[in-house]
Amino acid sequence: AMPSGMKNDPGEFAGAEPRIEPFEPLEFLHDRGGDPELAAGWKDVTAFSIQPTPPLLQEAKTRFPGRLKHVEGGEKDPVTIPFPDATFDAIFSVGVLEHVRETGGDERKSLRELRRILKPGGRFLDFHLPNRWSLIELLARNLTKQYTHPYRFTPPDIRSMCRDTGFELEQTDTYAFFPRNMWRKFPDIVRNSAPLARLFNRVDGLFERLAPILCQNHLFIAKKPL
Repeated sequence: AMPSGMKNDPGEFAGAEPRIEPFEPLEFLHDRGGDPELAAGWKDVTAFSIQPTPPLLQEAKTRFPGRLKHVEGGEKDPVTIPFPDATFDAIFSVGVLEHVRETGGDERKSLRELRRILKPGGRFLDFHLPNRWSLIELLARNLTKQYTHPYRFTPPDIRSMCRDTGFELEQTDTYAFFPRNMWRKFPDIVRNSAPLARLFNRVDGLFERLAPILCQNHLFIAKKPL
């Protein structure tokens, strides 16, 4: 499961995040300035961003000294990632791919660039890709003024993107019926309660199974052919 940043964030408990089939990457690129815990269990972690060191990335470097290397790109070229061909065993992208068009990029161009820097047989793992039919996004767009994703995706979109960019799609899933960030707004006595977190996960998991088409996010795992 994806790690969590809070003591008893629902993400710590079974069912909170999608499960992925195990494999053993040796070196990976994390394409996001966040999720500090991703640096905790890996030997060689490189984080890439197109901005100067984001706050969450600085937090990760502070909490896990010596485990994280940061490489900064440039906003004038939102596609190019400054690494040689076949550098990484795996690449994590968490809440990034859906934003590339907002900065002048293109999903397929970005996927081809990610494929270039993956080793043959390496995996690209994409999380938090917004679901076009997400109920939460629909309600937020129509009932609130908060940010919603201008670009959202369907499973056929994922298959098409992988096919067009030379990836072999291995796994897809949808997850998170309820917004996970709502947990951060609860009082500490709620946020730090393991039983309540487990209950939240069970309820969320039930709705995931009943109405997967309405969940917030997709994940997909794709392989660069040998």
